[in-house]
Amino acid sequence: MRCFLLLVLTSLTIYAQSGAPPRAQAGPEDLCSLEGQALSAQTGGPVGKAMISLTRADAPSGAATVPPFSTVSDPAGRFAMDRIEPGRYRLRAFRSGYAEMEYGSRGQGRAGTILALAPGQRMKDIVFRLTPYATISGRALDEDGDPVSTAAVQFLRYRFSNGKKELSAAGTANSDDSGEYRAVRLLPGKYLVSATYRAPWASSIDRSVTPRPEEGYAVTYYPGVIDPASAVEIEVAAGEHLRGIDLTMRKARAATIRGRVVNTAIPGARPSVMLFPDTGLWNNLSLQSVTLDSKGEFEIRGVVSGSYWIMASLQLSGKTYSNRVNVTVAGANVEGVTLTLGAGISVSGRLIVDGETSQDLSSVQARLNQRPNSGLTAGMPPTARVGEGRSFRFDDVSPDQYDVILTSGLPDGFYLKSIHCGETDVLVSGLDASAAPGCAVEIVVSPNAGEVAGSVQNPESQQPAPGASIALIPQEKERRERASGYFSASTDQYGRFAFKSVPPGEYKAYAWEDLEPGAYFDPDFMKPLADKGESVTVREKSQTSLQLKMIPAVTPEDSRKPGSGANQ
Repeated sequence: MRCFLLLVLTSLTIYAQSGAPPRAQAGPEDLCSLEGQALSAQTGGPVGKAMISLTRADAPSGAATVPPFSTVSDPAGRFAMDRIEPGRYRLRAFRSGYAEMEYGSRGQGRAGTILALAPGQRMKDIVFRLTPYATISGRALDEDGDPVSTAAVQFLRYRFSNGKKELSAAGTANSDDSGEYRAVRLLPGKYLVSATYRAPWASSIDRSVTPRPEEGYAVTYYPGVIDPASAVEIEVAAGEHLRGIDLTMRKARAATIRGRVVNTAIPGARPSVMLFPDTGLWNNLSLQSVTLDSKGEFEIRGVVSGSYWIMASLQLSGKTYSNRVNVTVAGANVEGVTLTLGAGISVSGRLIVDGETSQDLSSVQARLNQRPNSGLTAGMPPTARVGEGRSFRFDDVSPDQYDVILTSGLPDGFYLKSIHCGETDVLVSGLDASAAPGCAVEIVVSPNAGEVAGSVQNPESQQPAPGASIALIPQEKERRERASGYFSASTDQYGRFAFKSVPPGEYKAYAWEDLEPGAYFDPDFMKPLADKGESVTVREKSQTSLQLKMIPAVTPEDSRKPGSGANQ
């Protein structure tokens, strides 16, 4: 592994020193350059061997992917790039032991400042302040103080997901035979720590024993409670190794789930079966893999109360067959669960353009995203590419509900107008794959999208606000319930932004100095900010210019004030 990393770094260094990124077409006098330094946010000292990557942010949709232009910082943390084409770019820094950072970003997962390089521009004094990862360690113990092995320990932070603020896993670790765990690559901040136990006999089948409710370990939060509202939040600083975070796991009534898999897809093949919580808070040890007997039956023991997904899947010769069912356990055993694996469904259709265009749409790609999103899928989501005659086909699709997403290839100025299965518009409701073979799926796009552009001003300094977070939020109820109806971006170093493919409708535009990713999906977060946005009416082919006032970042104390509408 060490040799491999050395080879990668050496190759990237040679590549960076060799000159221009691919497809440099500008004249020599128009090419640009960058210079800067990588520093430690903890010590202020230089960070050598940091990988600096420059990628295009304005490549036309459907264009061939341009490899990033990369270099590595020297022992003094300095780096330089030259012979760069004019354009809009994102600049990122990577280093082992440090969190990845985008230039101008105010936190992990937040967008940074887009660099708009004018012809011949020489940009200097770029500074990355890289944050060292933190480490947390401790032990998982039972009520008698004895070690608990095979516990999946998770480090949870509140994040916005699907319009709600929910706990999500920001790191994981597994306890060993002595009950010890150690989590690395954690960002500094506050965490709830949880532990989930899976008995080693959970997937066994013993026909001589009648399944009965038994004791198991509930999901336990530090220091030893089963209600996350009563958990103690811990805080770790950048570069710190926080030790002694021990969890005392609590017993809870558990149950057994019994069922069978009917495999008509590939008779004789033995599918795999997994149980996982539908909260999305899982890792490899919270996934319970079970073994089918010769009759295709399975038994999962030691399951504590909660909501789960059971998924059966079979992969052979590049094809995936899967099915899933949602199961609620409330202390009592669950019997008679049946999952059927049949031959995958083919879903065909065509792309229709509502309007005149000379654009080549043969590179448009679509994908089927399972809904609701259970956090785990078998194989890759079904994808299809529009071919000649603008037709497409998804093969080996499981009978489930899906959102149809256009992932790439749609040129700027186009928008997704509707998706029909027969006479039904399934853009909002989702596509029922089991019904799709009996209808003509039509994806309708229009080349008449509107444009919304403008700039953001800092209300205190009255100067442009680089790196501000912009959100364009639909106001119609049916569109607010779809994530694809929202638009987000960050301003460049001059405080400018642009959205080129906005569907007609009513919107409000907001700008923040610092915004937690996805916060604008939450109605409760947005309610106090109703008067902070600018109303926008977008019509086909309209061009709207906005001047937005940035909503300032707030301190943690301010964010706890009622009605602040601030980030926490």
